[in-house]
Amino acid sequence: MEQPLKERRDMNIKAKEYVNKWIKLLKTIKLSKKGFSERSIREDRENH
Repeated sequence: MEQPLKERRDMNIKAKEYVNKWIKLLKTIKLSKKGFSERSIREDRENH
């Protein structure tokens, strides 16, 4: 059974918002010279 158009549209909007949130977050992370984040992943998770 296919989802109603409004439900699919709402799901797409939520997905885009989620992706944009991660893009914004990742833009604030500085890379080290070796190509890894300066902050550890664990440290980043504990701050949220």
